[in-house]
Amino acid sequence: MNKIEFTEELHGRLSEFNQQQRAKIINNYATIIDDQIGDGRSEERSVSTLGHLDDLAKIAVLDLTPVWQLVLPRKKDLSLHRTKIMLLSPLILLFLFILLTIHSVIWCGILFAFTVNNILIIGGIVSMALAFFLFDASIIQGIIVFFCGLVSATLSIFFFSPTKKLSRIILRLKKECTRSIKSYFI
Repeated sequence: MNKIEFTEELHGRLSEFNQQQRAKIINNYATIIDDQIGDGRSEERSVSTLGHLDDLAKIAVLDLTPVWQLVLPRKKDLSLHRTKIMLLSPLILLFLFILLTIHSVIWCGILFAFTVNNILIIGGIVSMALAFFLFDASIIQGIIVFFCGLVSATLSIFFFSPTKKLSRIILRLKKECTRSIKSYFI
């Protein structure tokens, strides 16, 4: 299946979305296909790596449907459902608090990793600049400070790519967790 056939088929399976949402989903997958083609894969191979269209449509429903719409029933009589929510509200609040705490810890970890990387960059640049002033007082001190700054800047270069990859992995994991939580309600 090529890219045009894929987008037309996906468009047909996303009938429950409005035109703007469909266009957003289809453009997202078209961009993924184009990126893979840019990496040297064939168009058919790029389409086949995305998975089955039914799975992609289900993922789109999970991504674009707010949780409150998944939890509330679609019936007009909500009195029994309201009673259940009132009885379970302390547990729901506890569960949401735990999820918010986990979410905050994950983001603190990502921010910490980028902060450490920025400190290494700034420390390295400042140390190398300071070394030139120390050359007047003592050449050995100047060389040591310059070498420490060079090591710090080099470490920041080596740590940036893994930090960026780690943040992408964590974001994907968070997205998958959100999808799995939403899937319990559908």
